[in-house]
Amino acid sequence: MPDVPLSFSDFDRVYADLPPAALKNRFFEENPFQGKKRAAVARPGTSVIGNYGTGPIRKVFSQPGLFGGALFFVSGNELYRRDVDGNTFVIGGIIYGEGEVSMCVAKGLDYERLFIADGARLQFYGGGTQASGIISFTGGTNAAAGDTVEVNGTYYEWETPDGFGFVTDGVGSLADPFKVAIGADWDATMQNLQAALQFSGTSGQTYSSTIGGQNLQVTVSFATPELTITARDDTAAGNLFTLTDPVDGGSNIQTPAGGLFTGGNNHGLSGIEMPDGLPPTQVTTLKSYVIVAVGSTDRFYWVAPAEVTIDALDFATAEAAPDQIVGLVTMQDTVWFVGQTVTEIWYATGDLDLPFSPVTGRVYDRGALAGTVVNIKGTLYLVDQDYVVYAIGGQAQRISNHGIEEQIRLSVATES
Repeated sequence: MPDVPLSFSDFDRVYADLPPAALKNRFFEENPFQGKKRAAVARPGTSVIGNYGTGPIRKVFSQPGLFGGALFFVSGNELYRRDVDGNTFVIGGIIYGEGEVSMCVAKGLDYERLFIADGARLQFYGGGTQASGIISFTGGTNAAAGDTVEVNGTYYEWETPDGFGFVTDGVGSLADPFKVAIGADWDATMQNLQAALQFSGTSGQTYSSTIGGQNLQVTVSFATPELTITARDDTAAGNLFTLTDPVDGGSNIQTPAGGLFTGGNNHGLSGIEMPDGLPPTQVTTLKSYVIVAVGSTDRFYWVAPAEVTIDALDFATAEAAPDQIVGLVTMQDTVWFVGQTVTEIWYATGDLDLPFSPVTGRVYDRGALAGTVVNIKGTLYLVDQDYVVYAIGGQAQRISNHGIEEQIRLSVATES
């Protein structure tokens, strides 16, 4: 079989008047049966997400575990969320400017947030409002035995405990509801229902022993005389959750009119004040801190874990060179500050007063053009000021050729 020469990368040198060699929609991988031990494999197509907003697409971002795996993207000045089921909707608010948008996530026990820096404003998205419904007390002294409420298809019936303090079992259906102990008064009775939904009481006594765990559809809180039940889902689906009282022997239980949760699916951005009105350009997270780079400077601020404000004294300066931070990347347990001429690495100290400090001896004399910094599986890739593409792991390694570098130079000149 003849050895067919293949181009392993795109190459076009207009300056040297050389013939172009194009590589389109292909990538190379090892193949022991090919003459050169490599095969050109077709690049997979991208899924069409539809046409949203005015364009252009300025950012696409997703992280497993965040908002159920939702994809976020910025089209023009609008932020969109696309859920895994394909449902796509705009999030209220404005993404400012026309250039690069930076995003990162912060997630804790009872919150998840998407932070966004667009060169003008620092904002965050904490999910949509969650629909809720209220069970309230309208008369009498307590719930009556046999009174039943339904929470999105699961039924709970109040029952007077037997002489040993136990209640009977159930399966959660209308014909055989889970049982909940009637307490000494209305508050105690409602708190027993709260415990049944949270799985926080004594099984078999506070509620049926057949309840195997907390209700995964809702959360619940009690403030006398009302029990508020809230959907965990922050989309329109929460507004379809049902809350009814099919059995109310004493006419003293009130559930929402229409039997549905309300108030869910309102999605919007919230602003974070920057000290002195400085423009945030890049964001990343390390050890639950959100790190915010400031435009045209080597200064950065941080947002403390679980917080959504910035203390004006919570800042530091990238020290290696007095240039502008153009890229922030978290790599393992360090954050890389990519400037115009150098790249330096900082680590989390664990000190609340000074949570970050530079790693001694970890400075690379390679900076980057804005918008070209990316972390791919633990290796930092960037385009430096000479239009050379570098991969930085243990050391900076040039991975581009003269043809690629010329295309980058021409592209930058066109955009200038």
